Amino acid sequence: MLNFDYLKNIPELSELHRLCDLCEQRQSTEPDSSAINARKALEWLVKAIFMMKNEDVPERATLFTLTTSPIFLSLIHISE
Repeated sequence: MLNFDYLKNIPELSELHRLCDLCEQRQSTEPDSSAINARKALEWLVKAIFMMKNEDVPERATLFTLTTSPIFLSLIHISE
């Protein structure tokens, strides 16, 4: 059993599971690919937080922009 298998049977999280699974499987053999998939999983999670809170995600927003926005910071209880 892999670390992210608990996500496998939740249809809404299938893409997150795919990214995390790729990251985990490739960590030893393809570390660059693993890091890219970890980054994509993080982006997926940050955008999911915005969507769960009914906030718009700007089309061309960067991960840095999203994670430093007042909206995101207030959602995770960090002040600016």
